[in-house]
Amino acid sequence: MKKVPFSKFQNGLEGVSLFLLGYQGFYLMMGWDSIPNKIPTHFNAAGIPDGWGGKGTLLTLLGICLLIYLLITVVLFVPKMWNVPVTITAANEQFVYGNMSRMLSTIKLSITGCFTYINIRSAQGGSLGAWFMIIFLLAMFGSMAYYILRTVRGAKKFQ
Repeated sequence: MKKVPFSKFQNGLEGVSLFLLGYQGFYLMMGWDSIPNKIPTHFNAAGIPDGWGGKGTLLTLLGICLLIYLLITVVLFVPKMWNVPVTITAANEQFVYGNMSRMLSTIKLSITGCFTYINIRSAQGGSLGAWFMIIFLLAMFGSMAYYILRTVRGAKKFQ
C-alpha cells in the first residue's frame, strides 16, 4: 500500500487540533496564578459542576488530551491495523484508507476541542452548559457515522 496523503481539509483539521492542544497549555501557563485552587472536576449531564478538586487536575486533563492526541496520530500512520467496514482491495484501498484517515482526524479534532473547552471552563470555575454533552456526542458519533457510511457507499463504486 502506498502512503495515504492528507487532503487540504485533513491538514486543516490537524492544524486546528494541534492549535487547540497548544492553546490549552498556553492558557494554563499564562493564567496559572489566577486559577482558583478549587476547581470543578466533574460535571453532571446538564453540565453543572458536581465534583471539586485542586487546580493540578487541569494539568492531568491536559496530559490525557495530549496522550489521546498522540495515540490517534500514531494510529493514523498505521492503516493496516484499522478495522474498516469493507473489504480492502487494490482498487478501493486509497479511497477507504483516505476516508478513514479523515475520520480519525475529525475525531481527534472533536476530542481536543472537548478537552480544551472542559479545561478552560474548569479553570474559570464555570459550568459546561446544558448543550455541551449533546454537541460533543453529535460531533463524535455524527462524524463517525458520516465517514463509515461514506466509506461503505464509496467502496461499492470500486467493485
